[in-house]
Amino acid sequence: MNYRHLRIDATNKEWITVWLDARDRTLNVLFEEFFEELRAVFEVVKADPSQRPLILRSAKDKGFVVGADIKRIINIHTDAEIQAFMKLGQDVFRELEQLPNVTIAWISGACLGGGLELALACRYRIVLDAPETRLGMPESKLGLTPGWGGTHRLVRRVGLKRGLEMLMTGAPIIAKVALEYGLADGLWKAQDEIDPQIERWVSQLHNASAPPVSIDFSELWDELAKERHELRTAGLANDQHWQIPARQAIERAVELGIKESPAAAERLEREGFFELLNRPEVQSTLTLFSAPRKN
Repeated sequence: MNYRHLRIDATNKEWITVWLDARDRTLNVLFEEFFEELRAVFEVVKADPSQRPLILRSAKDKGFVVGADIKRIINIHTDAEIQAFMKLGQDVFRELEQLPNVTIAWISGACLGGGLELALACRYRIVLDAPETRLGMPESKLGLTPGWGGTHRLVRRVGLKRGLEMLMTGAPIIAKVALEYGLADGLWKAQDEIDPQIERWVSQLHNASAPPVSIDFSELWDELAKERHELRTAGLANDQHWQIPARQAIERAVELGIKESPAAAERLEREGFFELLNRPEVQSTLTLFSAPRKN
């Protein structure tokens, strides 16, 4: 396959690097062709008998992956089309999650929205210890929900209370906080040579047990009723209350992920997305958000 947005480097005997480099984009964003190339890469990786660890790295000067391609989303005008887009990403991330290889997201800069969902589908996340590193799910600020499994993977990784706060407020966290939360499994330093750092982490993680994932939050869900109620409007001014439906949808998806299954959470993510997307306030926010920035 001829890749337009990814590069595979299998020259190192200890690991395989997949470089993320969305063509004609300043930053990495997610769209259908990008997903299809990821799927093709996973087939190459599975065919490698060495089962070397897989490192996902950004080839961009700034950021890991900053989320979905907003311009692509704005141009979606039917429920069926947005659901197909969401399901494609969900399926690809599930394939990543199920790879037999150790998978490591090597993160620097912004890792937001769909980018964090991509990183969460990896077994480990090693994050640059620098002020510009931000990890978060800002979809609620746009009046939307995560669409690629973020509502169940994030809470399982950082815990229900922290996960709900990150999802419903959209506030990002820095590298050291990500490590404290368990979202990051380790930190790397820009001033040190990168390959030796990758080598150390690959060696350390290759034979490590899979990181623990908290799953049963059923009792805690009811105990957090007051906190959940407060999070629905936390930090919102009166003119921002149009974001509340997204927070409510996120809350419902998290609950389904806890009480039913991750598949149920993902189904709600995609089935409720178009209704949120089609609201005038969301459309105007997305249009403003996707407009070219002036220097």
